[in-house]
Amino acid sequence: MVAQALMTTDYKDHPRISHLLRNITMMALLFISFATHAATLVATVDRNIVSEQESLELTIRADEHSFLSGPDFSPIEKDFHIAGSNQSSSLQIINSNMISITQWKLTLIPKRTGKLRIPAISFGKLESKPINIEVKNSTQKTFTNKKKQAIFLEASIDNGSLYVQAQLLYTVKLFHQTNNITDWSITEPSLNNAIIQELGKAKQYSKFVDGVQYSVLERNYAIFPQSSGYFEIPAIAFAGVVSDQNTRQRFGFSRGRKVSRSSEKIQITVKPIPKKYPNQTWLPAKNLSVKETWSPQHKHFKVGEPSTRTITATVDGLPSSMLPSFELPKLEKLKTYPDKPRLEDDYSGHSTLSQRIESNAIIPTHKGNLDLPEVAIYWWNTNTDTLERSVIKKQRINIEPGEAQQQTSAGASNAPINGDIALANQQLTLEFETLKSSLMIWKAATAILLLAVLLLIASIIYLARQKTQPAQTNPEVDTDPTAPSTALLIAPKKAQQQLLLHTQANDPEAIKGALIPWAKSCFNDPSINSLGEIKERTGHTPLIKAITRLEKKIYSSSAVTNWSGEEIAAAINNLSFKDLSTGSINDKLPGLYPT
Repeated sequence: MVAQALMTTDYKDHPRISHLLRNITMMALLFISFATHAATLVATVDRNIVSEQESLELTIRADEHSFLSGPDFSPIEKDFHIAGSNQSSSLQIINSNMISITQWKLTLIPKRTGKLRIPAISFGKLESKPINIEVKNSTQKTFTNKKKQAIFLEASIDNGSLYVQAQLLYTVKLFHQTNNITDWSITEPSLNNAIIQELGKAKQYSKFVDGVQYSVLERNYAIFPQSSGYFEIPAIAFAGVVSDQNTRQRFGFSRGRKVSRSSEKIQITVKPIPKKYPNQTWLPAKNLSVKETWSPQHKHFKVGEPSTRTITATVDGLPSSMLPSFELPKLEKLKTYPDKPRLEDDYSGHSTLSQRIESNAIIPTHKGNLDLPEVAIYWWNTNTDTLERSVIKKQRINIEPGEAQQQTSAGASNAPINGDIALANQQLTLEFETLKSSLMIWKAATAILLLAVLLLIASIIYLARQKTQPAQTNPEVDTDPTAPSTALLIAPKKAQQQLLLHTQANDPEAIKGALIPWAKSCFNDPSINSLGEIKERTGHTPLIKAITRLEKKIYSSSAVTNWSGEEIAAAINNLSFKDLSTGSINDKLPGLYPT
């Protein structure tokens, strides 16, 4: 905001100031951007599976400017012809970072069929990752019948026999030798009792057929048949108008002729579920895996302290809606609170990639050892035509006593715990560490920006004094910035006195109710509505620990002994202004025990 204000300020009377201002501001923005962004070199392709004599586009992106030099592309020529290349540069702002981008785009034609590899590309100290490419044999039958046509349509599938609900890859390609096609359309594939999903965007490339170069428009679809039997996928139809450049009508408009083409019909066989498949959700896929993560990452369990277990199933060849839920059994020493599952689908490639993500807040209620049962999913591997089983293995955990737990009564340990309170308690435990780590980046950026602003102000004052006299101050509007604001001190005194009464009474709920109004008045922030927000706004460790013990006293099912309201009183009485990250009090806080 400071940089934006400086850049938009008009200094018509001081052109030197204006020029210096812009230069320093741009330097400050670049310093901040480069301090928080590391240069990278990324290689991507528009397709990983191509046929022989088809071209593909390789994009190399570097997060820095390059005017004269470029990467060494000679290693690519081992397996690919480089048919064309171009370079472009731009300046982008991504996540508040100013990034200089240079891109190289290469058109590649494979030299042979099989599994090829685009090697790692080096550019200075940067290096991209290698990319695997599969080159398939061309379907010569279709080309033999249609090679003399300037426009023709081709439809193909990856497998003519598949299981019910498995993915069928259906590809449509329009070949043409002219770009003067207008008012064109291509129908969508259809199949009774099937789910059809387009994969990614339409792709354009070139292909040589019997020595003749064609431009190709390709579309891919995932088809999921929902019943077994023999089916026929109807032909795809193309219709368009091809302009004749040699003959022109009046007013300069070219004459056009209507062209229509159609692909072949395709027969498929859909097999039923194998008899040896277990009595579980039917999952035909290319690959399926399950994994777990924990928050906090270390598996350290204590009575009354929550952890979050997240189980993720990733599948290739099925939509996420077909993945089953993970039913975790009830365990005597744990309370579990499931979150709403997240379903994610990626249709950008040549296959459907999906995930089902389920999280459970887990709170131990008793100390001791506990076995977490395995999590298993059966699925049918469509590549190997075999039954598979993906598993998270059984594991034993050790539950330690809670921090304040000395004697746990049976009634207290079995008391019901509210799910929302448990999740909030978990957030309160982690938010302080998260806040500390997130501030590290901004400290460096703020220091650089502050230095740039100070240099700018000093330069402006120096240049202004050379041309004009210092402006006279108006005594009528002079104010003393150090004068205390008594109006702002009234509310904190009253709020603090109310808090004092409740700490003396040792009433946890009443102390919580008095802490929030006290924080609102001290920080001059009416949006504070929880104990966690109070801890976010202060760096005073005794106050944070006192509030955390107060939360455990209120929310934890186990007994918290040796607790007293004097902990809160002592922590607040020792506060100083450097312990507050925000606030509007301009004088010392009133004592907790005012006379």
